[in-house]
Amino acid sequence: MLKTIPHNIQTTIFLMLLLALGGCDNDTEIDVTEIIDDLSSQQLVDGTVLGLKRGITDNLNLAQQLITSADIFKETAALLSQPQAKSANARLLPKLASGFLSSTGIDLSLLAEVPQLTEMIVRHSTVTARDNNRFSLDPKESTICSKLDIDAQKQAQCIEIIQPIQLDVIVKALENNTVTAAQVTLNYNNDLVLFSDFTAEKASIDLHLPGVKTALKNIADIAAPGELNQVPSTMLGSLRLEIAQTPENLAMTLAISEPIDISNASIILPVKLNLPASDNVLSFNLDYQTLLLETAFSEIQFIGFDSDENGIFPVSLTTNSKITGSALFQEFGRKIILRNIGIKDLSFSIDGQPALSFSLDNFDATVEQNPNQRPTIEFNSGSQLSLTINNHRGYFSDLFESDNPDLRRELNVNIDSATHISRVSKRIVKIDTGSVIAGLSIDHQDPLAFEITGGSCFDLEGLELISCPLFTIKDQGIISPSLSF
Repeated sequence: MLKTIPHNIQTTIFLMLLLALGGCDNDTEIDVTEIIDDLSSQQLVDGTVLGLKRGITDNLNLAQQLITSADIFKETAALLSQPQAKSANARLLPKLASGFLSSTGIDLSLLAEVPQLTEMIVRHSTVTARDNNRFSLDPKESTICSKLDIDAQKQAQCIEIIQPIQLDVIVKALENNTVTAAQVTLNYNNDLVLFSDFTAEKASIDLHLPGVKTALKNIADIAAPGELNQVPSTMLGSLRLEIAQTPENLAMTLAISEPIDISNASIILPVKLNLPASDNVLSFNLDYQTLLLETAFSEIQFIGFDSDENGIFPVSLTTNSKITGSALFQEFGRKIILRNIGIKDLSFSIDGQPALSFSLDNFDATVEQNPNQRPTIEFNSGSQLSLTINNHRGYFSDLFESDNPDLRRELNVNIDSATHISRVSKRIVKIDTGSVIAGLSIDHQDPLAFEITGGSCFDLEGLELISCPLFTIKDQGIISPSLSF
């Protein structure tokens, strides 16, 4: 796979060619029950691995490379992957996620490794039972553990952890003696963990949380015997990732196929997470000209805990309405059409005290890179934004650059419909039409209030209205329009 993807037309065309090659098939599919007996057990295993790789792993890697390597997404990727970055915003999302990780013991980033790990386990397994187009697999624990990045002292634990895995495969289609469609079931101690169904054109992965709980409990007992077990007592629900591929298009959708309920009745360390079923937590659709990201996520309720040098404390995160929105990237990222972007009443508390509240009225807007490389944003509907952050327990000390628990930031913004904003320079923006009313309070001081109307300029660093400069210096390079304001 490519290590870097320059943000240009040639690269985009090359990506589409990869999609086309991945989706090309001939019409030689036959009834598998008539020929399956002629294939060796190793051919079945190799064909299943190839199908998993083509239908799932390769497509996920392609999408990840596009998002993390294209210029338009580089800064966004940094927000999610570099919590030590200098930007205050870059430290906020990882910090909010830490409460969930501390509470449940589940590192959500590991979910991205599930398809590749499943593919590797199938590759290094032996057929133990076979009935025509159905067969069972037994993983080769020593081989698998030797390929993981763990030290020699933990090899024995790794082998013990993998031993309860059972795999069952149903071959559904063949092409030239190669498996092109199959169902793969992964169980742990007879509990269903993962179900994958793939063809040459589409694939799906279902992750079942009761089975995940069984696996996590066993892993914790083996890897850290006698230590506090953070695995929740209840884990219900399932997640589904769907991938569809044609020569012209790659589409992915993450859904909650069964409502998620994760809870722990422990009085000392209570945990509770509830997410309703959703057909589209996040979808990704790429074709020759555009990339479309969409979400329609319902209410979140999370109660858990986090810890610092002074001990353990409770945290909670809730929303009372849908999180919605779509972003359509056109012209190789130079134009972004935002639709129905909004979230209402998101609140995060620390030790019973309100720490963060955020609300954004749904709005439509277009972000565009104009010919002189000055990004602009035009609001097609009005919107209101409110954000309050309190530094309780010094939880957001990186953001405030201080451990003082009494620090507070409060921001309120009202944007009129048909407001058009352009960036004059790195620190100056101009309201071309419409108006923006903003109020900012810093560390309990009297709020700064601004009303910026058409023809006015604002200094983002000095937080003041200024006279618009007569001349501007053109920045070098292309500015990512989605991150410039």
